Amino acid sequence: MSENKSIYRFMHFEYLLDLIKNRRLPLINPSEWEDKNDIFASKLSCRDNEVVGICCFTLSKSNSIYRWSKMAPNNLCVRVEFDMDKIKARLSQKMVMKEVQYKSAEELESYVVETKKDCAFIKSKPFKPEKEIRIVTYQSETGENEKIVDYLSGLMSGTIKSIRFSPFLDQEMYCLIKELLRKYLKANNWAKTKISQSEILNKEKWQNALCKCVGSIAQK
Repeated sequence: MSENKSIYRFMHFEYLLDLIKNRRLPLINPSEWEDKNDIFASKLSCRDNEVVGICCFTLSKSNSIYRWSKMAPNNLCVRVEFDMDKIKARLSQKMVMKEVQYKSAEELESYVVETKKDCAFIKSKPFKPEKEIRIVTYQSETGENEKIVDYLSGLMSGTIKSIRFSPFLDQEMYCLIKELLRKYLKANNWAKTKISQSEILNKEKWQNALCKCVGSIAQK
């Protein structure tokens, strides 16, 4: 039997703690996002009284410097791997989960959007490497916190498959936080979750591999 498909989300450490304790993910009003085209599309997808809330994931398990620098600039940021089937199981009737479609301005001229709500799943083509998948919800009211429109709640154990820390985090600090996080996961009744740190900046591992490569060439 093949493994369940994974999706990934970069987040700040404090949001991870909220996820573990309250078993939920926030769907955020995108009004303050950096991509103005994305903001425009999300507003276009709403009716007069609605506010859109979005939670973004990626289908790519890429562990590149670009992703860590762009999506997780804080040293305490993490990349969380989720079981996509378990995420889908918690969608409410007002939530939609779909892959993002990437279109250029020229392509949009001939692209037919079946409903206005689909605009929340359309992004400018330069962002295609993100391989984004989104959960989108719509609300007539946002409650006390206007930034958080809704929550994907009731996440069950096993939803989080792994947690990977930033390569920019100091090694000593990582070891300390890792042990504390294990205790926190256990205290909140989560199944055993793999915890690791990205090794893309592991100089020793890379240098040893390079020396083996050079040595192999020298022996020929």
